[in-house]
Amino acid sequence: MKKIISKKNPEIKFLKRLIENGGVLDDFFLVEGKKLLDEVIKSNHQIIKIYSVQENLKYDIDTILIDKNIAKHVSRFPSPSNTFALCRKEIDNVSHSFPAILLDGVQNPENLGGISRSAEAFNFNTIFLTKGSVNPFKSHVIRSSMGSSLRINFIKIDGIDYFLKELESMNTKIYVAEKHGKYNLYELNPTKNSLIIFGNEGHGISENLRKLGEKIFIPINKKVDSLNLLSSASIIMSYFYSNLI
Repeated sequence: MKKIISKKNPEIKFLKRLIENGGVLDDFFLVEGKKLLDEVIKSNHQIIKIYSVQENLKYDIDTILIDKNIAKHVSRFPSPSNTFALCRKEIDNVSHSFPAILLDGVQNPENLGGISRSAEAFNFNTIFLTKGSVNPFKSHVIRSSMGSSLRINFIKIDGIDYFLKELESMNTKIYVAEKHGKYNLYELNPTKNSLIIFGNEGHGISENLRKLGEKIFIPINKKVDSLNLLSSASIIMSYFYSNLI
């Protein structure tokens, strides 16, 4: 088994660059820990190489032995894992399905990670992302999702007009989640061919998207001003799931 002990090694330098860029660079991303490594194996993404302090890992994947100083050097955490996996994103076979959600400029990695986990739990296999949204392959997104984000189809929307024409051609039912929406969530009769739009944590949904569909709200106790994005998205996806299974 090949061993790397120098921080100046080109492979270690590349891993460090990945970490400094949030764990993602071009088509490559890095996961830390056996749990997330196993989650990548369950996905369509490719593990290129494993770097580990431990010998005799039970993976049929090219593995490089590193020492604890290297592990600490490339880790994002005070107590680093013993195992890292350099991965390449699956970009050729990404497709969308409905029901789906659209996140408009969601920037918090933990929010996107949590929403991804709820999306997988409630059979929302596609998440559309508008410009300005956080990269779904950043380390904090993957870790917050407990690996679920690796099995979600993320589709970046570059042209809203083209996207809307595509939705119209498929007779997609569009809902806009708003605090002061017109329609009570629990009075809807969801259909599978649905898209639900959620907005940025601070600014909400952009005006061009707010006009698209029926504005829905979650009824809550008036003592509470509002729900956070992750809670709202999870509740709405759960309701759709319960009506579509």
